[in-house]
Amino acid sequence: YFMIGSAACLGVAVSQMIDVDSGLQKTLINGFALAAKFGVSASWAAIMAFTTEVYPTVVRNIGYGTQNSISRIGALIAPQLVLVNKVTPGVMYIICFVVTLTSAITCLLLKETKDKTISDNLEVRVAGNRK
Repeated sequence: YFMIGSAACLGVAVSQMIDVDSGLQKTLINGFALAAKFGVSASWAAIMAFTTEVYPTVVRNIGYGTQNSISRIGALIAPQLVLVNKVTPGVMYIICFVVTLTSAITCLLLKETKDKTISDNLEVRVAGNRK
């Protein structure tokens, strides 16, 4: 879903930067923006479900809360991107493209949880103390 959102953000950015017929440009921008919104919304829902599987039970609420808090920083920055986009058309969606692409790549680094038991505790290993 992040990849769909990322590709659609790039589509909006390119549509805003090229000089084509005004009606076609608006249609392209609306279509790509709708696809970007779908991709970001769907990936947000998937990330919320996936978060509960990645963190061990003892720190699940802390991890989920930290993730939610950090994501809200994006909500604070978003209105500023709209102002920047008025000065330089397309830059807002280029930034969104980079962020969603980075998110997609980092999601690939997460552990697979299918058919695995969810950890109930934190296993701490101290260097030099293997048993």
